[in-house]
Amino acid sequence: MSVTVSAGFNIGIFSASTKDTASFTWTDASSNSTVEGTTQTATVIVGGPSFGYQKSTDVLVYWDSVYSSFMFAFAAEKPSSSGHILGRDGKPVAHVPVTLTLGTQTYGTFTSASGQYNIYGAPSTPKAKLTVSGQDFTVDVDPNAAANMLKLS
Repeated sequence: MSVTVSAGFNIGIFSASTKDTASFTWTDASSNSTVEGTTQTATVIVGGPSFGYQKSTDVLVYWDSVYSSFMFAFAAEKPSSSGHILGRDGKPVAHVPVTLTLGTQTYGTFTSASGQYNIYGAPSTPKAKLTVSGQDFTVDVDPNAAANMLKLS
């Protein structure tokens, strides 16, 4: 069985859409099942900020595993880890995945057009692994720490 669900909304300056695709194999008539593959995507478009707005325009995406839905929210606190990613040529590396690993927890984001990344919700620690384009860096995780300037080799 394969299922695809799409939904969205457009209210003023906010719009969002979700798409969820899953494949299931039922093993018998009881509640046992196995998942062959699943994909969830989310999109949010923020029009703005308006003149004089000085808070964060970062949008956090949460996955609700109970209701199988996304939630979007503006960041209310400082990022746990932030910085800029530069390529070998010293130019910003835009729109690449950035992953922060703390023990068994993983936090992810993407760089902006200017190579900036912000990761929210990670607990403070003096050493964490940040992975960008297959390259690992050791960074401090502290909302009050200076932004990292990392250069890919």
